[in-house]
Amino acid sequence: MLIGALGDIHGAFDTVHEIMERHTDVPLWVQVGGVASNEGEYFTPRAPLYWIKGNNEDFDVVAAAIAGRSLAPTLHYLPNGGPHVVGPWRV
Repeated sequence: MLIGALGDIHGAFDTVHEIMERHTDVPLWVQVGGVASNEGEYFTPRAPLYWIKGNNEDFDVVAAAIAGRSLAPTLHYLPNGGPHVVGPWRV
């Protein structure tokens, strides 16, 4: 099984969609660093995306994710510190 990795997308959601579309054989992705756009927007990834907060996040969104209220069914927040189970891996 493959795992995709992204870093500091900072709102480049179209680029992430293109990457995921090119790599449909990758069933899930891990993203470290900033996800939100400069305007504080988030997105619904095409494939499951597990993310660790970065410096430009909307921390109300992070707090909601910690409380179990994700913004999208394919967007999964990983609190800092881990380890976490992501698919068959421990990260």
